Amino acid sequence: MAEQWQAVIYVTLRPETYHASMRRGALTGYHPKAFTIAPPRIDRVIRKRMHFGLRVTRGHVNIQHLTKTAQLDFDSLEVLIRVFLHSLRYDIIRCIENISAGNVRNALDLVRAFFGSGHVDTQKIITTWREEHGYNIPIHEFQRA
Repeated sequence: MAEQWQAVIYVTLRPETYHASMRRGALTGYHPKAFTIAPPRIDRVIRKRMHFGLRVTRGHVNIQHLTKTAQLDFDSLEVLIRVFLHSLRYDIIRCIENISAGNVRNALDLVRAFFGSGHVDTQKIITTWREEHGYNIPIHEFQRA
């Protein structure tokens, strides 16, 4: 196609796939030019996801298909998300950035693992937030998850 058509062809690849294909794959016979698009900042991605979660807990996002099949305690979830957002101001965001090495997908997996971990005492976090009007998730508590 590229030889006979007057067109520019863009193939999107992850960096790992591109480098592997340059060494022993389909790109070995070509002289491609690589354009790199920098990933978004991890702290911004996580904050946007958490703010979306807050919109869900407040009822601003319609999720009727979920609420029919699951019992959700949105009040507690909202508190947990608020505590996590508050704690991002401290060492947790640096920890996530360092462990994920800039990979946004891995960073989101770490956050998901925290929220779904049985090692996190969410009841303690929620109770402390409500009684003392604040809580900062310690780095060891995040890492344990």
